[in-house]
Amino acid sequence: MRAFSRSVRPKLMINLLMGSLSGLMLGALHGCGGAGKAEATDNSGLPVDVADVVGSIGSLAGGQSQMSGWVVALIERDTNLARVGEVDQAGIFSLKHVNMAAAHTVILVSPDYVLQSVLSMPGTKEKTIKQFFTMSTKTLPRLIHKGPVVNFQDTNNISPTREIASDEDGDGIPDGTKSFSLGTNARLNALTALDAGEGLSFGLTGTTREDTDRDATPNYADPDIDGDGVPNVVDPDDDGDGILDAIDLDSNGDLVQDSAQTYGELYHSVGTEFVATQFESVPQDDGSTKSTLQFTTRVRDSVQPLAVQMRGPPSLFNSANIETVDAAGQPTVIKWDKLLLDDGQSGDASVNDRLFSRKVTLETGKSPRSHQVMFFQLAFGKADSPWFLEYPYTFPPVSLGSVTSAYDKTTQTVQLVGSPFGSLTDYIWSVVIYNSEQTKIWESPTVKGVEKTFVLPSNILETGATYQYSVVAQLLDRIPGYPSFLVRSKKYEIAP
Repeated sequence: MRAFSRSVRPKLMINLLMGSLSGLMLGALHGCGGAGKAEATDNSGLPVDVADVVGSIGSLAGGQSQMSGWVVALIERDTNLARVGEVDQAGIFSLKHVNMAAAHTVILVSPDYVLQSVLSMPGTKEKTIKQFFTMSTKTLPRLIHKGPVVNFQDTNNISPTREIASDEDGDGIPDGTKSFSLGTNARLNALTALDAGEGLSFGLTGTTREDTDRDATPNYADPDIDGDGVPNVVDPDDDGDGILDAIDLDSNGDLVQDSAQTYGELYHSVGTEFVATQFESVPQDDGSTKSTLQFTTRVRDSVQPLAVQMRGPPSLFNSANIETVDAAGQPTVIKWDKLLLDDGQSGDASVNDRLFSRKVTLETGKSPRSHQVMFFQLAFGKADSPWFLEYPYTFPPVSLGSVTSAYDKTTQTVQLVGSPFGSLTDYIWSVVIYNSEQTKIWESPTVKGVEKTFVLPSNILETGATYQYSVVAQLLDRIPGYPSFLVRSKKYEIAP
């Protein structure tokens, strides 16, 4: 369980959590002691047909032992829920409380939680592969790691489902994994020739939503919208239009703006309502940059977890800190315990509103990497033997830069200087003004990234008063109110 480092396993972690959570935390979990059953009916919202599944994985470059520390995630096709297991020194992994009635796929994540491989099974038609399957036993066929894909050694006791993805060169590697890059629109011309034997019918009419890959599954219900072989939940460009989801107003390509919908890979029908992650960078007076991550999820009223926490890259999580106050009310810094809280003091809205959040400060110089995967975890079962519902979040390939600003007193014009997101210009920015007590007194409307200046209204600054201002650039808030990336400038003096 790499979220806690190699030396701290889930059993021990939950014992520590349950032994150290304050009364406020226990209250925030809504009497979660009732969640201590081992059955699937313990307030998780899962169906009854669950089982613990085991598997093994080897590598062509060195057998099973070389996969030690890697992470296997079994992801449900219809919910994006994951069961996650770390590979041990013998190449074995286990996945608790798997929904045996669901169709799944597999992704493989490196020891530092960078997405490396997706599942590939031979398709029944030329230049296609399959990725989703159902299973009839509690043991998965042995997995074999082959660079950007993992294969099953055999298909005993599993049945591939009807979904197919594009493999235009027929090498068994789906098109979307050719370095997980953008720019290849994988609308599947090859699929138009498929017959009814696959259960597909093309040229759908009468639907109000687009079917990008023409597989007869509309985008809102398709686990791989563009059919490129990278499941939506880890695909930086779901609809294959060459626009990153992080800046795409219609990332699922159904011709309806995402802000008007509550479905997609960040929304969930079981356990949580949504997950959101925000990265923010702020320059400091000493020339360094403070980088933070805020994790937020809303847990459904009917779900009563033991705890809400995070699993992710040890290089980021094990050195992350929390800024809080001590018993005397003084500011202090403590090591992050991986928990998200619903205590009204952790970036959540108010106590017991089912919104769990935490803002953590990363070690100087560290930031998330492209395609790095993090999992929101709801813990269930027994305190000494928990199992988890896990919700993946994958960081898009965004180049992070910095911004500065200049102010023209004569025209009261603020200028944005720099490229906060590399070559991306599809961002917005705004101006924030603070009084002499460092209280925010005004914030501008948002300005498109292609525009570099903003004129302040004449009534904002009072003659003789002292002010500071900063500019902040941000990417799209796919979950309203939670922009995924924010890059701030330092504060500058400003006078009327």
